[in-house]
Amino acid sequence: MEDQQNKLAHDFYEFLAKELSKTSSQIEISIADRNWLWATTAVCGSRSCTVTTQDTWYQVTFDIDSRGQATGETINITEAVSALTDWLDNLCLSEMYLKHKFVDRKKIFLKKFWKETIKGYPELDRCTAMRLDQESYYYYYLWVIAKDRSCRIYLSGTTQLPCCEFYWDESQLLTLRTESTTSLSLILKRWLCDYAMPSHLEQEFPSLRIDELAKYYEEGRGIEGEFILSWDWIEQMYKGVLKTDKTPEILKLIGQMRERGYDKTLRAGQSMYTFIVSRSRRLGLKRDQPAIGFDFRDDAMDLYIKINDKEKLSCPKIEYTQQIDVLMKLLETKEID
Repeated sequence: MEDQQNKLAHDFYEFLAKELSKTSSQIEISIADRNWLWATTAVCGSRSCTVTTQDTWYQVTFDIDSRGQATGETINITEAVSALTDWLDNLCLSEMYLKHKFVDRKKIFLKKFWKETIKGYPELDRCTAMRLDQESYYYYYLWVIAKDRSCRIYLSGTTQLPCCEFYWDESQLLTLRTESTTSLSLILKRWLCDYAMPSHLEQEFPSLRIDELAKYYEEGRGIEGEFILSWDWIEQMYKGVLKTDKTPEILKLIGQMRERGYDKTLRAGQSMYTFIVSRSRRLGLKRDQPAIGFDFRDDAMDLYIKINDKEKLSCPKIEYTQQIDVLMKLLETKEID
């Protein structure tokens, strides 16, 4: 894949050089390896463009004095070169937007969408806060936030269908992809202003996909639900991609922990083949966060314990013991973080 991307990048450089050779342009071009991907840079005076390839996409940044002014993605090499040369020929942003629809397409769409949304439902403007985030140059996310609920809206690829993710206390519970901005605007109003429950929205809007976690939040057991589903996930991991000849013993160990109710108070996770339990609210341990790691080897296992102090415990068998139960109870006393 990396070789293919590099070939596309060099093909673009050669295509651009050929096109510029037909003109008397003063544009200077170069190609260099940037973060494992080759990028073509074109410079004329204080203006510059950088073009990288991602899959079959040409990703273009438009700069003045090395400061980003706009970005765009296109699968059309001629379109990318045309926009590059127009920018270096001092076209202003408004002219670029009119002539090259791919330039800042996602940012423009999201701003227009929000403007139309609050026009139809003014209460959204009163009860929410809007934030437009840019990540990795080419990705824009419109966040609409109210109290402990939010929605993230973005465009993916060339599609005009916005992707929508609905969050409650930073946990994603609902997703939607729709052509109808009117329908989406109403769902936003119901989710953020009316504080409608997921089950009600599911009945009102059949196109919504409701995550299993939603029912726990609706019952007031959000954190417990996050923990329970993490244990469901880890069992599937050991039955699937982490499956070994020791899987029956590992699953028995996990099952004994769940029988004692630890799946409601601790998060289950893994690092490579190591099974980890913690009080982490979210996936991914923070530095020095209390946890117990179970490293399975042959018929035995090693426990890496990080609760009050760091210690290692070696067990001759993969089995649940009273000593492990004491450690699990001690881990339960730590704050959820």
